[in-house]
Amino acid sequence: MRRWLGCALALSLGLFGCGDDGPNGGEPPEGGLPDVDVPDVVLDGSPDATPDGSPGDGAADGGDGSAPDGATDGSTQPPEEPWYVLSAERAGPFVILSDDGREFERIAIASEAAGSARGVEAGEGVFYFEMQTLVSDRRQRFGVGPADMPLEGDVGDHPGSLGATETGVIFVNGVIVEDYEGSADTFGFVVDRREETVIHLVIATPAHPQGEIVASVLLDAPDGPLHAFVSGPRLALGPQARYNAGHDTTNFPFRYDARAALAAVDPGAAEELVLGFGDTGSKPWNEPPVVTLTGPSSALPGEGIALVVSAHDAEDGDLTARVIFEDDALPHSARAIQLEPGGVYRTSIVGRHRLRASVVDAGGKRTTAVHVVDVAGPPTMHAEVRLVNAPGDGALIDASGRGVRFTQVTKDGVRANQGLIDDFWYFEVSHVGPYGNFGTGIVVEAGSIAPYALRAVPASMSMNFISGIWHDIIWVASQPEGGPHQTVGFAVDYRRSLPNGRDYPIVHVIVAGVLAASVHVDDATTPVHPMLYGTMGDGTGPQLVANFGTSPFVYDARAILSSAGYDGNALKRGWGVHAH
Repeated sequence: MRRWLGCALALSLGLFGCGDDGPNGGEPPEGGLPDVDVPDVVLDGSPDATPDGSPGDGAADGGDGSAPDGATDGSTQPPEEPWYVLSAERAGPFVILSDDGREFERIAIASEAAGSARGVEAGEGVFYFEMQTLVSDRRQRFGVGPADMPLEGDVGDHPGSLGATETGVIFVNGVIVEDYEGSADTFGFVVDRREETVIHLVIATPAHPQGEIVASVLLDAPDGPLHAFVSGPRLALGPQARYNAGHDTTNFPFRYDARAALAAVDPGAAEELVLGFGDTGSKPWNEPPVVTLTGPSSALPGEGIALVVSAHDAEDGDLTARVIFEDDALPHSARAIQLEPGGVYRTSIVGRHRLRASVVDAGGKRTTAVHVVDVAGPPTMHAEVRLVNAPGDGALIDASGRGVRFTQVTKDGVRANQGLIDDFWYFEVSHVGPYGNFGTGIVVEAGSIAPYALRAVPASMSMNFISGIWHDIIWVASQPEGGPHQTVGFAVDYRRSLPNGRDYPIVHVIVAGVLAASVHVDDATTPVHPMLYGTMGDGTGPQLVANFGTSPFVYDARAILSSAGYDGNALKRGWGVHAH
């Protein structure tokens, strides 16, 4: 029932994040998403660029720069897959693993798991691994499970598995078996399989910042190998968690002193503890590379930005030719850029651009330098604010330019022609006709929203008329009770000149006459446009109608914001030329 409900939600949103229940037949989305439309940018086609647009490491070994270690006794994976990684063969179809095999990213909504390549057999010994959370959201789980554990849902919900939550609860076979005090960003697991299987959880506590055992659970584990697992829903753009199995304790040391923590509860087990999961190793110290990136701090739209970059590594020498460049103002997973001759970058997109130069040395250490460039200038002001089509979208815009009907099963979006930056504007969108998977919000101008997809998602936020409020298709808040609601208002505060120095918009979402949420769209540093999206539905005529200020609004947005403690009097009611 739990899995069915999660799939029903994902399918209702048109996000297809439920394995073989979606129209994609459970296939991962790589190669299945359309090309991203990014103005004035040449995407990097170099062999070091990964398919998702993140910096590649240029190494053929998947992460540490050496030849693969090969499988040790008890491994359940082919020798070509290093023993210390999360296994691509033991990862859900909508899980993305990093190049080095140690970082976990979930790109669809319902929870899904990834497990380690190496498993520990019954009777094999006492071993240790750590999982580190890389996001502030606390809905992930870490733990252990059998090699054939189902990948849908969370570790700890399936037979023979144990999962510790970041909120202090331990699940075994879907049942809460223990609570523990405290929280941390790193979770250590001692897996004792000498006779019975005992799992010890290690975290930092005020009394023991180097880690102490806060829970010990006797697990009725299967006779086969027990693997490390991480699971969770879509919580962020990019990696959510990192796995350390002890492959190089010199350069990638453990966070906790696991042997000391274990000695306090089981000295005999501490003597036999292997600091690694199934194996352990250390390598000579590897100095991280040094990267510098400099250039002008401001430019005009379309002006060449001359960048100077260098990368050097103590062991590998000059790595400048292997540097990967990215612009954080572009959509996630499509941020890699290629410079023009002479190291020139050029963009016509107004706003703040965090340019990143990254390189990975042969030892697997990554260094990134950041240079911020402000491209100055106001967005073009249009004589009329109206919705505009993009090539390939499944949308019919009516003659008024404010109503839209969606005609395809994919979740397609349309933008308004008017972008906002350095002002405080308001617009409303109403749903008309039969209910379906429809939503509205704001989105930056770079990147495709046809479809409005999960992987190469532009910086955005939205309210879905049936499922809540989202940032980059990551759940933020519920709608007010008493829905479904017909009209939503967006008061977009993008005043960069405010004393706090904020360079991104805050979107105040008004539903049912109250402030439902204030969403910090902190990854949007360029102009934002009203966005309407949806899928094919019943009936005829528009499904969504926008009001940019050419007719009276449903809500008194100024009064609602003021009553919630915000500067409602500064709000201009309307969008673009209609704002006053």
